[in-house]
Amino acid sequence: MTPIAQEVVKNILENTPASLTLNKLTVEDIARLCHMANRAYCQRIGDNSQPDWEDAPDWQKNSAIDGVKFRLMNPLSTPEQSHENWLRDKERDGWKYGPVKDPAKKEHPCFVPYSMLPEDQRAKDHIFVAVVDGVKSQLRTDVYASTPDAPRQSTAPQLSDEHKLFRKRYRQLSPEEVALHDQIKDKADELYALFLQISPIETQADSNRERGANVALAKRHLEDAVYRAVKGLTA
Repeated sequence: MTPIAQEVVKNILENTPASLTLNKLTVEDIARLCHMANRAYCQRIGDNSQPDWEDAPDWQKNSAIDGVKFRLMNPLSTPEQSHENWLRDKERDGWKYGPVKDPAKKEHPCFVPYSMLPEDQRAKDHIFVAVVDGVKSQLRTDVYASTPDAPRQSTAPQLSDEHKLFRKRYRQLSPEEVALHDQIKDKADELYALFLQISPIETQADSNRERGANVALAKRHLEDAVYRAVKGLTA
């Protein structure tokens, strides 16, 4: 974490509004603190575009709330995984890469893999994680009655094996199906190699940033396509 980021986190944790602490925190309260920290950090690096929490649009608040929930449910996740969760959230809502943040067009310059983010932008994920971890002990007990990632007794109706989405056992494939399975994955590797001829995903050059972002998304969709094809084959 950069020195500026460390200073911002320290200031937020040491100056948490007393009203929030005394009343115990909700997930939205923690999201608000994360937003405050991010806003303070942005101002320190010359970005004054972040509004106060009260003035922030719903999409921005919901994104912060989703990030807090992800961290609470995945306490061992890394800042990189936090960013990947943010990417999934944005992609689900129709956002894409753009050189300038434009909510109307749903474009964002950080809509790239974590490895392509400049250091000052990676610091935001470190700040987010540090703030959540620093105040989660103040979380109201009725929000999470037990450790977030602890197994809980399911109250869902029991499904028959034929209706379950997640199979615990797989049928044995025929030699022809095994060959098809391997062909699918081999062809996917060939296609991915072609993707990398467009632009290496790890590129840091500003001129190639949009190419790299789109190749990263193509890779993600290719992985999903192969997963679904193999799931269909083994059904």
